[in-house]
Amino acid sequence: MLDIADFTKIGTALQKEGNLGAEELSGFLHVAFGKPIRIINQSGGFVSLLAGDAVCAIFPKAKPESIVSAVNSISDYLNGNGVIETPFGAFALKIRQTIGYGEVHWQIFLNETQCEYVFYGKAMKELAELAKSKKDVVFSDAAANSIGLGLFEKEKIGCKMISNTISTAPNHLEFHYNPEIRARFIHPKFQAAKPQNEVRNAAFCFANLEGIAPGDWEKTISLIQSCADKYGGFVNKYDATDKGLIAVIIFGLPINKGKTLERVCNFSLEIVKEIPELSLGISCGSVFAGYIESGDIQEYTALGQPLNLASRLMGKAAQGEVLTGSYLWQELNACYDLQYLGSMDLKGFAQQVRYYRLSQRLADPVWYQESPFVGRNDEIDLIRSEIWGSDENTIVYISGDPGIGKSRLAQEALAIYATDTHHKFYVTCDAILTKPLDAVKQIVRSIFAYDPQLPLETGIANFRKMWDSIAGDEPQLQRIESVIASLLGYEWQQSVWSTIPPHDKPHQSRIAFALLMGHLAKSKPVLIHLDDGQWIDEDSKYYLQALHDKYTHPVVIVSPCRYLDNGEKVDLAITGFKRVDIELASLNYADSVELIKTMLGMDDIPADTLQLIYSRSMGNPLFIEQLASYLMESGDIDDQGRLTREVEYLGSFGINDIINSRIDRLGEKVQECMFNASVLGIEFNVKVLTEMLKANPESELEEGVKNRIWNQLDDQHYVFSHFLIKDVVYQRMLSDKLQRLHQAAAEAMEIVYAESLYKNAEEIASHFEKGNILTKAAEYFDKAGEYYWGTFLLVRSEQNFQKSVELWELTLGKNSTEYAEALFHLGLLYHYLRDFSQIESIYLHVLEINETHHGKDSTLLSPYINNLGRFYKDIGRFEESEELLKRSLQIEIALDPESSNVPDRLNNLAHLYSIKKDYAQAEATFLEAVSLLDKHYDKDFWFTAPVLTNLGMVYIALKRYEEAEPVLTRAHSINLKVNGLEHPTTALSLFSLAKLYVAQGKMGQAEPMFHKVLEIRENNLGATHSYVKDTIKSIVDLYGKTGETEKEEEYRARLSKLN
Repeated sequence: MLDIADFTKIGTALQKEGNLGAEELSGFLHVAFGKPIRIINQSGGFVSLLAGDAVCAIFPKAKPESIVSAVNSISDYLNGNGVIETPFGAFALKIRQTIGYGEVHWQIFLNETQCEYVFYGKAMKELAELAKSKKDVVFSDAAANSIGLGLFEKEKIGCKMISNTISTAPNHLEFHYNPEIRARFIHPKFQAAKPQNEVRNAAFCFANLEGIAPGDWEKTISLIQSCADKYGGFVNKYDATDKGLIAVIIFGLPINKGKTLERVCNFSLEIVKEIPELSLGISCGSVFAGYIESGDIQEYTALGQPLNLASRLMGKAAQGEVLTGSYLWQELNACYDLQYLGSMDLKGFAQQVRYYRLSQRLADPVWYQESPFVGRNDEIDLIRSEIWGSDENTIVYISGDPGIGKSRLAQEALAIYATDTHHKFYVTCDAILTKPLDAVKQIVRSIFAYDPQLPLETGIANFRKMWDSIAGDEPQLQRIESVIASLLGYEWQQSVWSTIPPHDKPHQSRIAFALLMGHLAKSKPVLIHLDDGQWIDEDSKYYLQALHDKYTHPVVIVSPCRYLDNGEKVDLAITGFKRVDIELASLNYADSVELIKTMLGMDDIPADTLQLIYSRSMGNPLFIEQLASYLMESGDIDDQGRLTREVEYLGSFGINDIINSRIDRLGEKVQECMFNASVLGIEFNVKVLTEMLKANPESELEEGVKNRIWNQLDDQHYVFSHFLIKDVVYQRMLSDKLQRLHQAAAEAMEIVYAESLYKNAEEIASHFEKGNILTKAAEYFDKAGEYYWGTFLLVRSEQNFQKSVELWELTLGKNSTEYAEALFHLGLLYHYLRDFSQIESIYLHVLEINETHHGKDSTLLSPYINNLGRFYKDIGRFEESEELLKRSLQIEIALDPESSNVPDRLNNLAHLYSIKKDYAQAEATFLEAVSLLDKHYDKDFWFTAPVLTNLGMVYIALKRYEEAEPVLTRAHSINLKVNGLEHPTTALSLFSLAKLYVAQGKMGQAEPMFHKVLEIRENNLGATHSYVKDTIKSIVDLYGKTGETEKEEEYRARLSKLN
């Protein structure tokens, strides 16, 4: 058996590239198996099965030398072809060889439409066991014995060949066949088909015949073929595996007959009814479909995750059972009885897989529908008139009380606009924890069909492919590709984003977003449904404010908003957008009656029933929906719409009472699920909820959907159908339960987000705080401060550091080391922001606390002493700075003279001397730092470059140009090696060299350097960056000195435009 390692990863990477990727995948398989198959044929074997990523071969007249010859030749071939290059990247080719020995049986199953064959036996079952070793080459005990045990060494699984000196000889196996016989094994309806290698959507059924006696195989295979013909299926192959005899039936390939999913379901239900000994797994999705071939060996098949899923589900199915996954459930749950069975781990799947039992087709399928929309015709007309009748960018604010129907109005007004005529985005805002740039990221995720379940490499590749189709040849868009990708959490080496200076990333990201939206607006109008706009995060609001009125087509934002706490309307303050206000009142009586009739499913409702619901709901659509549902569920209304008893107590009902009454009618487990979910916010993560409950909540979640408590967003996320429902559930709990659940939420997130704790630290901290676990909250607020600093959301960073300081002060006091460390981090941020007003007091207090705890001579004081020294350097208190920097330096030398902290401290000290214009001391100290770096680190260590650059600037200040040149040249050489020519850091060292040459009067050498620097900076940082302005200014000065007036004026004009 030859089996390609990591084929799923390779196939997924190429599959996403569409038809070109499919062709490359076919080529990859040809390279992988073409030569090995020829070697097999030359060595006396033949291929019995092509299974996409594996080849099974049989040697009917096995001679030891022939087997060894084949194995060694294939190994030699693979050693010379370890990497396969494609237009989409290089892929490693590794094939594992497993060799068994023993009796093999074969059988041909005659059928009028498509004959089948299969090879089986003990020797073939050995291969599955040997594959578990994951070795490149492994022989079974029986195979080693047949060749000669002296050539092998026994291992835990199988045997390893330790000598291959056995003589080799070709032993070609001759066999002939009639083309007419070959045609008997291909279904007549597919013989004329000439399918291409491509990516297709299809459905798959894997059927296990293990429960069928071998004597009944032919009859069973005939029945499967007949049933597949009936429903348009293609019997792709039969394979004898360690799981038994397996049939693979494909629907929608190679010829699509429509209704593919219904066909696979109907086939599956009928075949297990006819043959209850079968076990079936079915799935659907996108796959690679095409031919795998080598010479005379050719097979049409499909490859991809849906097949893997169907195979795994088949392995879990009992006899007479059909199992499927969540994708098919989502498509057909209203037409078929699909019973949820749970979630499980499956080989090859990163996340747990939800699975269902397909039982029967429903006699009367009923599709779930959202509650009806009535009235509001004038408001709908106004919104649509702003979209149809205006070329202006517009924000339509729909203001009103909770539950009044603001969001439904926006949905209804925008529903008529198709995606082929408008760019449409739906964005939700969260009141509980406003995540930075959440609204902007929702838009970007929608544009690029972001799927968080995809492997990172696949996600990046999908994004870049879509970006190419959007950006085309436009240089501005090509430059911002990685900037937009960062909003999805995607990064790659040597990208523009990776080269932008950290402090400039927020600005560049904002400009890139505006460029992207402007580009979209060139092709068709952009419509944004910004739901609950009053809760939009400040960062997203800032990005939206970058949009302007110069686009080809308008951008229209429709934002349902609650009134602010002071009663005023929301204002996003986006310049250049026309403001349109709609204040939504309650439904009038006539519209309320229409909604009540639709909710109750009755055309003729008694007046007293209508009056009761209308008066108690006050025309609020949500109240009408909840009250009508309550009266039906409680039996207070009969099938004629008549009130069955006095319900005067409804006079005290508010919406909370109605929702609570409905909650009480739900089961205990569903209620507990609601309580836990409400703690997580309006939108919640199923994994976190599962961890909180310590049980799988899938059935409770489905029950909640049926009762309109929440809606499913995707496999891992649900959202409450209204804030009021979530709020009622949350407010229903007492404080001790709330604290307990918030603590449970935080602890669950620690587990679920274990690989991204810093990214989710603020949310975790918030739950620990509400759970009254304040020390843990303080720890996570500090982590959040670090995370936001690293992502340059500096206001958010400051808020989290401050929160951490406050909680440590509250819990452990102002003299604790924990408080001191959090305060130190806040001080470092202020230092970075050049906010000098508070830094000294912070640094001194931190130092004092640590001296109290550790002693004034403790080496643990070094970082605090160093940063206080840096601060005094920056504000001109040089004597105090020098004393502190020297003290920190001595501590670091005593701790570890080879540590990079030593040259770091020397660099700080030397920089102090250069500021003081004590150039001799600065030179000596910089040289000492360089000497240590050269002694203890590689000559091209990255930190050596900035130290050398600083030294070079000292030489320029001293006009010692001959000494400056080799120093700066070396710094530039390191940057070239570490970062490459096109990196902005390299541009900085090149810029320093150019400045040196200007100082030396070498204008001819400086000129091309400045222009190269300008090119690098424009390409990487954008045309408006301050570094670009500095470069153009230097070019202006250069041409001023050379007397090239025309060029000087040209670049001066460019600089003037930028300013």
